[in-house]
This record gives sequence, C-alpha cells and structure tokens, in this order.
Amino acid sequence: MNKNYPHCPKCRSQEVELIEIWSAFIAWHPAEPYYNEGMLEPGDSQKVEGHCLLCDHHWTLRGVIQVKPEWFEDD
Repeated sequence: MNKNYPHCPKCRSQEVELIEIWSAFIAWHPAEPYYNEGMLEPGDSQKVEGHCLLCDHHWTLRGVIQVKPEWFEDD
C-alpha cells in the first residue's frame, strides 16, 4: 500500500475505509412534467472521514475534503 495512504491515528494501521462526505440537495418544481421525480443536484465535498477496519476507530481527516488519487498509486 502507498505510504501516503492515511493511517489510523489510534493503532497506525492502513486498513482504513475512507468516506467522503458531500452536501447535496433534491429539488422539485411543480411546473415540471416530472414533478414527482425530484432532481438530485450534486453539492460540494465537505470532509473525509476515516474508519479503521482493525480497531474500529472513527475520525475526520484534518484539512482534507476529498480522497486524493495519489494515495492509491504504487510507491
């Protein structure tokens, strides 16, 4: 695994599930022909949370709002 991939701050394992938290909204417009089918609009990324799969620790990665592709590159 890439050395830059996040580690658990509690047990230092890299067996970490990363979860991006995004804002989003659904809009309904009564004048639209598909009134009952709300339109999902993407929002903005807000934060990334980590969940250690070994010790079950949960935390928010500081200063990170999206998972970085370079975390998955080979060293």
